[in-house]
Amino acid sequence: MSAVEPVPQIAPDFADVKATVVPLEDVCDMTANDRQLILASSAIAHIVLKVICTDQEELQPKFERMKQVLRNFFEFVRLATNLSLAELIYSIWLVSRFTEKEAENKLKRMNQEQYESVVKESNIGTVLLVSIEISQKLLRDHAKKNTYWARLFDLSVENFNRSEAAYLKWLDYSVWLDEETFNDMFQAMLL
Repeated sequence: MSAVEPVPQIAPDFADVKATVVPLEDVCDMTANDRQLILASSAIAHIVLKVICTDQEELQPKFERMKQVLRNFFEFVRLATNLSLAELIYSIWLVSRFTEKEAENKLKRMNQEQYESVVKESNIGTVLLVSIEISQKLLRDHAKKNTYWARLFDLSVENFNRSEAAYLKWLDYSVWLDEETFNDMFQAMLL
């Protein structure tokens, strides 16, 4: 049996990288390119699998599968909504916050009999979809309505609305990404 390869590092060391300064309004207008979708897919697969994957032998195959599914998902969303680089970055950050909250709750309830995870393989698509939808609501003057998203992914509007409300509640309605973190993530996407 071959050893499982470690999950690749998401971002390189930035100690020697000179920052590219781009005004925020320009970033919001930049459509995410193929390379950035691949980076985002890898980042989110890594973030999510840290929370849901307990078997190390399954990690690499799951990572590769999830990365491809996420890449297809992002490509579809980019075509359907003109997904910007800023929205992609914001979505990655939101998924990261969501899974961090999951890890915190697991730790708090470690000694309890049974803890049911909020983040599961079966609902990561919904988590990601709501992350993108929230990022677009925060960054666009005229964001797509929930009815648009529900129709696009063949969901009921009621279910999508409940998912969005539960997502926001899970994050304690704290969805504001600070400028420094955004800039760090932006720089990582440009390399």
